[in-house]
Amino acid sequence: MGITIRLIGLWATALCVGLLAASAEAEDILVAQWGHSLAGANMAVALEQGLFAKAGANVSGVVAAQGGGAGVRTVLAADNKSTLGYAVVSLTAAVAAIERGEDLRIVNEGARTTADIVLFTKKDSPLATIKDLKGKSVGITTPLGFSDMIVTLVVKRAELPLESVKRVSLGSVSGALAGLDNGVVDVSHLLEPEWTMKKANYKLIFHGRDLPRMVQSVGVATKSLIDQYPDKVRAIVKAHGLAVQAIKSNPELSAKNIHKYYDRVPLDTLTSVIKDLAEADHWSEGGFDVPAMDRMLDSLRAIGAFKGDVDWAKTLDGRFLDASKKS
Repeated sequence: MGITIRLIGLWATALCVGLLAASAEAEDILVAQWGHSLAGANMAVALEQGLFAKAGANVSGVVAAQGGGAGVRTVLAADNKSTLGYAVVSLTAAVAAIERGEDLRIVNEGARTTADIVLFTKKDSPLATIKDLKGKSVGITTPLGFSDMIVTLVVKRAELPLESVKRVSLGSVSGALAGLDNGVVDVSHLLEPEWTMKKANYKLIFHGRDLPRMVQSVGVATKSLIDQYPDKVRAIVKAHGLAVQAIKSNPELSAKNIHKYYDRVPLDTLTSVIKDLAEADHWSEGGFDVPAMDRMLDSLRAIGAFKGDVDWAKTLDGRFLDASKKS
């Protein structure tokens, strides 16, 4: 009896040690604006549906990072045993970092449309289309930012002189909305899912899904992670693609998965948004659409937010994509 108890004790101790070791080896990835922007929301699906494990990645969670260059700096600083050197960040932040010579490569594509942004006005406004923007003001967050770029593209699409529409910087998305409500601007912008939450009170002027495809976000990996653990990178990229497939095949279930991490949004609203974005083919399964990347950078060049040329051969690393997704 004593021997049996000791054996059980040894087995339990070994089990605990094994579980602790497995826990210690579990790793997190970084996603810019996690819980707010939907660009990296497919990673919630990968977590909740066990797709990381299915792909062979030992990813246990997501760490939120700030947007822009801050997200890139975070992944470069956090490349260690518990947080992998992989992140979902904006295309422009990734390209700018790589052009500076940072230890980074783009290994997969993420969100590839602007279907998550709209321009709108008050319900009783006489404005109805983008042609009506001439002589009017539009609320943006900051000069040279994403909303500034979108407004510039929309004005050009309407064949209006850029100087005929005043772009008013109001500091944040909430500030831009308040500017419309308080009569500071005639038109404002919102991102999803906030637009779907609030659209009953406003009138749509332009939807970003009507713009040509432009890559917003990408998956990046540090060169040290690529060199030392290529199988980890390959598994994460595969899980990313599996999650996008899952969203397309079952957006309702995917919305429930995402809601766990984006719970500030009512589930029915989030479900509607995920269905719309899936229909718009918002998330890439990973392959590089270089023309859509160029289109995004060209749009930013038009407002002075990005300069210079990009050496895509130095910037993109397609070794971790399935053959069917390499273009």
